[in-house]
Amino acid sequence: MQNMKYIKIYHLKEIIDSDGDGVPDYFDKCPNTPKGVKVDKNGCGVCFNFDITFDTNSAKIKPEFLPKIKKFAKFLKEHPDIKAEIQGYTDNKRKYSYNTILSQKRAKAVYEMFIKLGVNKNQLT
Repeated sequence: MQNMKYIKIYHLKEIIDSDGDGVPDYFDKCPNTPKGVKVDKNGCGVCFNFDITFDTNSAKIKPEFLPKIKKFAKFLKEHPDIKAEIQGYTDNKRKYSYNTILSQKRAKAVYEMFIKLGVNKNQLT
């Protein structure tokens, strides 16, 4: 028995990535990342593009974008350490001054919706 060798057997866990962000659950510090969010090595979001469109000359959020906003609001509430920057844009068919004001109104509409959904205002810029 002196020459007997021991073999260690390891059980490998199945690699699971529940939120599909590319970071296995056992490493993921920010689980439940919404689809489309670019994440860092810890699975925490670094960039998310809502791609919300508005009607011409309007800052009213269209109903079809509410589920996307609600999903991200839920994510922000679950991760109070994450901050989001909201930016509004327009086309270039009107004067720059008009478009600047409309862009601000659009960003404000999204900001206010996040606040209404319970996101801490300190997470939003």
